[in-house]
Amino acid sequence: MRTWVTLTILFNCSCKVADTNLPGEYKAKSYHMSNILLDSNGHFTFSNDGLEFLLNGESRIWTQGTWKRTPKNQLILSSISDSIATPRFEVNKQILTDSSQSEFVFIDPNKDTVLIYTVYKNDKIAFYRSHGPFLTMFKASLSKADTMFFSFTWGFHPVQIPIANDKPTKYVITLNRVFRPNYFRNTAFIIRKNKLIRATDKAKFRKTKSNGI
Repeated sequence: MRTWVTLTILFNCSCKVADTNLPGEYKAKSYHMSNILLDSNGHFTFSNDGLEFLLNGESRIWTQGTWKRTPKNQLILSSISDSIATPRFEVNKQILTDSSQSEFVFIDPNKDTVLIYTVYKNDKIAFYRSHGPFLTMFKASLSKADTMFFSFTWGFHPVQIPIANDKPTKYVITLNRVFRPNYFRNTAFIIRKNKLIRATDKAKFRKTKSNGI
């Protein structure tokens, strides 16, 4: 009896230690290009920039919810069911003093440049990529009340930007992921040393940062 009690205590302690080691940041590379962030309070944030969105023509997404560990050494993720309002994009403006044209640069939440596919100025096409490289920056002479419209290669919705002044301006626009409620519904991940493996497709998420990040 005393041995059974001792084993039970050791098992419970080992689970608690393991749970304290679980929080941190996990990343999947290559095709999946996803990120899981587990905090020590049982909450998670997940972002997905995977190539499946390119193949399906969908926007990049993020979700959040709760996580728990099961006795079968699995991690269960459940997204919240409510939607979270997320602005489609955020604009940082800087007046240019050494240029007669305005500039537009688009970046994703990882600060990587987003490639421009088409540009419309006042409903008239200003750039269309029929062949050759995509644009990393667009320049144009603009006036107050002009309207610019941009679409991108993949992963983000098109955006429309009204011009509020006549001064040449550099626009750095951060495109945000779309929030997806109910993305995970008791989704299981197998726990391995410094690794999470999604049970449905065997995608591997490797730990890059520990608890306390």
